[in-house]
Amino acid sequence: MLFEELELAVRWERPSILVAVYESEFVREEAQSLLAGRLSALGQQVSAFRVDAQNFDVPLALAGDPQREHRVFFVSGIRWGGGKGGFEAYRALNLHREYFVEEKIRAVLWLTRSEANALPHRAPDFWAFRHRVIEFLDPSARKGEGAPAQELDWGEWKPEELRADVDEKIVLRQGLLEHLPHGDASLAARLDLLHPLAALYWAKGENQKARALLDEGLALADRLGDPVLRARFWGGLGIVAHSLGRVDEALSACQMASELNPAEAVWWTNLARLYRGMDRLEQALQACNRALEVNPNLAGAWKALGEVYRQGGRLEDACQAYRRATRLEPAQARTWEDLGRVYRDLGRTREAVRAFSKAARLDPGDAAAWRELGEVYQGLGRVREAVRAYQKALALNPADDAVRTSLSACEQIHTRR
Repeated sequence: MLFEELELAVRWERPSILVAVYESEFVREEAQSLLAGRLSALGQQVSAFRVDAQNFDVPLALAGDPQREHRVFFVSGIRWGGGKGGFEAYRALNLHREYFVEEKIRAVLWLTRSEANALPHRAPDFWAFRHRVIEFLDPSARKGEGAPAQELDWGEWKPEELRADVDEKIVLRQGLLEHLPHGDASLAARLDLLHPLAALYWAKGENQKARALLDEGLALADRLGDPVLRARFWGGLGIVAHSLGRVDEALSACQMASELNPAEAVWWTNLARLYRGMDRLEQALQACNRALEVNPNLAGAWKALGEVYRQGGRLEDACQAYRRATRLEPAQARTWEDLGRVYRDLGRTREAVRAFSKAARLDPGDAAAWRELGEVYQGLGRVREAVRAYQKALALNPADDAVRTSLSACEQIHTRR
């Protein structure tokens, strides 16, 4: 629906003021990425505008962009506009609303529910200017067993390690568990098997089985009274609840894990990611800092810090955090991908190319890395490289119509040349 509105605006050279309300940052990022891919086929480059206390006058800033005819602006973070009550960005929207129409600006305002509730009250005249409001719901709340867009960390094992030969690992540990005698003498050994077995079932997508094993393990850990063991099982329950889309339950479990074992950085990192997903950025930042106090060399904590900074519009800080994470774990493709997105948001496109290229080399099967590399190449006018990247993305994900459209547009340009 957003694309159809923007396509008409581009065709008729008219302004378009769209409001997109979202519940989850994961959903927003996915929607933005898909929309950017389709807009590139129209010759429109997406430009992210993050509101902060120094850059709060959105209409004035967008109207001053000399390339605005070829851009669609993604505006986010209007709650960070500063001023009295934190409403300066709302006031600027209300005061300078005419710039959107006079300068034929095409913009999507990505708003949290609280921002969307405040907008008609704080900027009523601007609200009357809007063309359409679209609401995005978090699909993880409807999928039950479906995995969310971003997974929490089990600490000892990476998700890709758990998923390798998962059935064989389950059979081995299940056999060992069944042959253990019951009683206090084997309690520690049973706990050492229950936790990884639950993680393996989670990796296989059998969340209810994983949860049953974690509940069993927690009951045994409670008998021992060991806070570190109890924290492991509470942390696992938080991860499984998150995968089931039960965010409040996941938050409570991860809070319990961090309280029981505050010396384990991974529980603070998971807590930070949950707070970030709920748009509670101040608490997310505090949790990241606790994680880094415990273990300043934990790449996952630096990555989580980068995520929080990026969501809060602190792009330079996000860039530094992601770069620290890549130095600590240089083989993690997803972190290079995240760094590439920040470079792109900062307008540092050549550095974005290097980061996305690195991600694609580390994980050649990651369609998203190839797609984003294609988008940056296309924005730079490097059509031949964009075609190659889009072809690889489409081969990995043939159902991605946005990539197919972008590829077709680039091939036509390349043929004409």
